[in-house]
Parts: sequence; structure tokens; C-alpha cells
Amino acid sequence: MSRKIKFHTFHFLFRLVAYLADKSGGWQVFVRPKLLLGSLIVGLGLTGSGVIEAQNKAPQKSQSKINSIQLKLIRKIQSNLMMIRLCAILL
Repeated sequence: MSRKIKFHTFHFLFRLVAYLADKSGGWQVFVRPKLLLGSLIVGLGLTGSGVIEAQNKAPQKSQSKINSIQLKLIRKIQSNLMMIRLCAILL
């Protein structure tokens, strides 16, 4: 499933559960999934905010530079996952 489809699906479910939580007066059966879906949407937004580079016919980058870029991206993803896990624990 593409990232855009996941985002729209989570957003629709979030709006539905938020409506039900408001109509039920804050019943925990609807509030907890609302918080979980909200954190999933935020997590998708954070992981999807990577830099997109245009393809050009420039010379190839050195292997060490590619490895350093990959290492930075891995660290960013790991920190985002830690934030999501922390939100899930707090729920």
C-alpha cells in the first residue's frame, strides 16, 4: 500500500473515530483509537518528510558519502519510531 493511501485511510478513520468520541461524550472505547490513529498519522508525516532529490546526470557520489547519508536517514527513522513508541506507551 502506498504512503498516500495509508495516510488518507488513517485520516478518514481518525475523523470517524473523533466524531464518535465527541458524540459519545468521550467514551474511552473511541478516545483511545482516536489517539492511536492520530499518533500514526503524525508518525507517517514525520517519516515521509525525507528530502527528495531530483535525478540528474551528475557524477556518482562516493561510497562513503552515500553511507553517511544512509546512516543519517536510519538515525532519523529510529528517532521517529522511538517517539511513536513513547506515544503508544503513554496511551
